[in-house]
Amino acid sequence: MPEDDPQNEPEIDEAPPLSPREHAEYFVRSVVLLEAALLGVAILLGWIFGVSPWQSASWTSEQPLAAAWAFGIGVVATLPLIAFFFFLRFNKSAASLDLRRVMETQVVPQFSSATMLELGIVAFAAGLCEEALFRGFLQSGLTSILSDSFGGAATAILVASALFGLAHYLSPEYAAAATTMGCYFGLLFYWTDDLIAPITTHFLYDWFALVYMRSRGATSADSVDD
Repeated sequence: MPEDDPQNEPEIDEAPPLSPREHAEYFVRSVVLLEAALLGVAILLGWIFGVSPWQSASWTSEQPLAAAWAFGIGVVATLPLIAFFFFLRFNKSAASLDLRRVMETQVVPQFSSATMLELGIVAFAAGLCEEALFRGFLQSGLTSILSDSFGGAATAILVASALFGLAHYLSPEYAAAATTMGCYFGLLFYWTDDLIAPITTHFLYDWFALVYMRSRGATSADSVDD
């Protein structure tokens, strides 16, 4: 029986690699869909356990001043996180260097060709959906069921923040940084009792960080080796 001639085998067309622009569009769509799924989980769990993710939000038409106040607090509260961002970026410790390496090799390439508007959409989706799940549902729910003997609100903040960090696990350093920011968002929510504040801070910080890292993407690899 004659052997098959490799030249007669049908050629399988390989899909061309995505261009940087196509890759950025795919990244934006994927993140928005993922965040929407998290929001769906928050709403579903809230319905099952009777804990509305929006119960502390003041964005109803009857409370415009309260909503504006919470938004303003969220804007101001972004500044310490930006300072934290630059501390991690320019700190020379091994943990900070590892964190930067993860960001510049695994995260930044995903959106290097995205527009500022697209990065804003990604940041807003993350701020809205993740805060609804981790602060609006999880932190609120745990606070309501944990007595003072179990730490009450403090334990709720720590548990929600730890899960927030695990949800962002790319490396131990990245998860630790995310957990720290989760505690910050949790304290902000606890202090204001309004979800608008951490949503605003989360959104603005993510937008700033994404735009900054994209703009520095061309030279960031060199800075890691300095």
